[in-house]
Amino acid sequence: MPLKNDQYAEIMRVYDRRRMKHLEELNRKKESLYKEIPELITLQDAYAENASKRARAAILNREDEKKQLEKEAAELKEKRQLLLREKGLSEQDFEMTYDCPDCRDTGFINGEKCHCFVRLAVDLLYHQSHLESRLEKENFENLSFDHYSRKEENGRRSVYDHMKRIVARCREYAENFDRDGGNILFYGPTGTGKSYLSNCIAKALMDSCHSVVYFSAIDLVEEFEKTAFRYDSDIEEDRLNQFVLDSDLLIIDDLGTERANAFTIGKLFYTVNERALRKKSTIISMNMDPNLLADRYTERIASRILSDYEIMPLYGADIRIARRYSNN
Repeated sequence: MPLKNDQYAEIMRVYDRRRMKHLEELNRKKESLYKEIPELITLQDAYAENASKRARAAILNREDEKKQLEKEAAELKEKRQLLLREKGLSEQDFEMTYDCPDCRDTGFINGEKCHCFVRLAVDLLYHQSHLESRLEKENFENLSFDHYSRKEENGRRSVYDHMKRIVARCREYAENFDRDGGNILFYGPTGTGKSYLSNCIAKALMDSCHSVVYFSAIDLVEEFEKTAFRYDSDIEEDRLNQFVLDSDLLIIDDLGTERANAFTIGKLFYTVNERALRKKSTIISMNMDPNLLADRYTERIASRILSDYEIMPLYGADIRIARRYSNN
């Protein structure tokens, strides 16, 4: 997944800061060593003067002079090595260190992204997603089916079997995201796993360097309101639109809990519709029945979601309560 220009620029600024930090550290270290061992400065100046003379001799084709200067240069190097050994030092003490020696804090090795670049990209995407702390616990690796009922009720499969199928589909969605993408609508009662499953998908995608942005419906509306009514709203709104509209995956959690008015409904439709036009994937979770979407919002929003989204109903008891009681 190619990073956006601003994300790439932010990562490269990290490398710039790293190199600057290590250069400053090296300069301070050299200054301290030169104060402690002034003979090093004398040898360094002599070697620099010798190098200048060698270059001039080479240009003027003075072979005998060049050979004599090369011999002197070798002697100066040997004196420096002896002096360093006497002081318990080596040439490495005068070289720059790096956070990543493999790419020397450039981010690239032979034109390919270094492993540290990939790590930085993942960390940046986590930070920008608004999900950083939550995903440490809510991911496919930690997902457990222990608290789901295995009893069939009202003629439908058990919650356990249903969640097994839903989770398998979510894993498949994440694994095939680059090829298929697509939109998902999770709906069902509180505590049935809607947000958890969204976060599982989010972590899987961010670990493979996809950009994921999470907002609760309330927070998303508040962000739109803040940017719409500021003096610098043109700039801020452009930034928010880019953030919300251009991410590989947008998660809107708890749709239906936000204030529903002409402004929020218009912004919701714009977000959902524009992302569809840009072929960007979206996950929405909500408690309400999808058949009520048109009543709360508009037929246009309901039609767009019901026709373009893979609808995944969740049911059963509040799993968070079940976990709480089992841990007591």
